[in-house]
Amino acid sequence: MYSTAFIAVFDPDAAEQPVYRLQSFDAGVNMVAHDVETLRQILTEVVIPSGLNGHFSCPYCNLGNLTEYDMWLHCPAYHINFPNEYPMSNVCPICQKQVNRPLQEFANQGFWCPGGAVDPGERLGPAALRETKEEAGIDIELKGILAIEYNPCGLDRRQSSYFVRMRIIFYAEPTAEGLQQLPKSRPDFESAGACWCSYEEIQGGHVKLRGNEPQKWSKYLEEGGAIHPMSLLHEGTG
Repeated sequence: MYSTAFIAVFDPDAAEQPVYRLQSFDAGVNMVAHDVETLRQILTEVVIPSGLNGHFSCPYCNLGNLTEYDMWLHCPAYHINFPNEYPMSNVCPICQKQVNRPLQEFANQGFWCPGGAVDPGERLGPAALRETKEEAGIDIELKGILAIEYNPCGLDRRQSSYFVRMRIIFYAEPTAEGLQQLPKSRPDFESAGACWCSYEEIQGGHVKLRGNEPQKWSKYLEEGGAIHPMSLLHEGTG
């Protein structure tokens, strides 16, 4: 039925083995699961779908009769290792617009800190909580602020207008409930999954990272860098 296979590795210890997870993805694995329920969900919802009655086809493997929701589940699950662009043509099969990044995070890039954009009407703190839950699967509590960055970025070609980028680097810890939660292992458009990493693993060069910020901020904290109070960030009501 499919032109590509779905390969899942189940290992209860994978939540604390970042190198093992990345080696598995590099070998072509689609998912590294560390809990049975997540594996069951993806098998029943994505790998063995029933009643496909949509009008779209996957741009990677040409699986047809997909709805928009089917596409949302199928593409990151089956094609998490593919280059971060559509093959042949950068045209979205749903909206027919040019696209460059159908997968926001894919496995072969390595690990990164949870983060993302603030939704319209959303405050910065709740956005950080939401993004961490979506990308890492863990409930956290914001404890402080490491940095506030403001960067004029120039012209946004998508909207033909100039823009600036503001970033808040928060320090956070898992909540009591978060300490009992397993990191995310189901690949989707938010991330390929998450894993606990020690300071030594991050700094030792054995764990592939998308960039140097995990090393930068873990070293900053390890060396006693200042954690500024949350009161430093005041968000107005209007």
